[in-house]
Amino acid sequence: MNNQLERKYGLFTAICMVVGIVIGSGVFFKAQTILTRTGGDMPLGILAWLIGGAIMLVCLLTFAFMGQKYERVNGLVDYSEATVGP
Repeated sequence: MNNQLERKYGLFTAICMVVGIVIGSGVFFKAQTILTRTGGDMPLGILAWLIGGAIMLVCLLTFAFMGQKYERVNGLVDYSEATVGP
C-alpha cells in the first residue's frame, strides 16, 4: 500500500485559493452589516455593494497609474507629496 501524498496543486492554485478564501469570507461577513444599515432593503444593499466596488476600481486604477508614473518606494506618502507638495 502506497502512503505517500501526491502533489495536486501548484503555487498559483494555492495562492488563488487563499485569495478566494480571504475575499469570500469578507463578502459573507459584511453582507449582514450592509443589510442592517439599509434597513433590510435588498436592492439598496446591492446598490451599496456596486457603489463600493466602483470606488475600489477607481482607487485601483489610480494607484496603478501613480505606481507607473512615480518610481518611488514609499507608496501613498510619495504619491501625495508628488501631487500636493511636501
